[in-house]
Amino acid sequence: MNVFTTDHPITAGSFRVSRRVRRWLVVVLLAYSAYLLLVGPFWALDGRGLLNFIPEPVRQVCYTPTCPIWLVPHVRGRYADYIDWWYLDPNAADRETGWD
Repeated sequence: MNVFTTDHPITAGSFRVSRRVRRWLVVVLLAYSAYLLLVGPFWALDGRGLLNFIPEPVRQVCYTPTCPIWLVPHVRGRYADYIDWWYLDPNAADRETGWD
């Protein structure tokens, strides 16, 4: 047996992911992205006390899928800015600028 031929039994075949697995991964990626975008309004409503009728443990469980985002430093800062953007009050009084 010639070890330099392509039909050698030790060589691995090509690895292909089935269509069902690819479709599932795309759906999970899109659903997680949509979830991350919808946490902003939920955070704003929760911060203003409009969701106090929901028990506290249930509200905290809604935030647990964002844990991977908070583990990556640069992504965490950008995502925190996005979350805080929803919570900002557009009619708030002038804030101190530090130039006083």
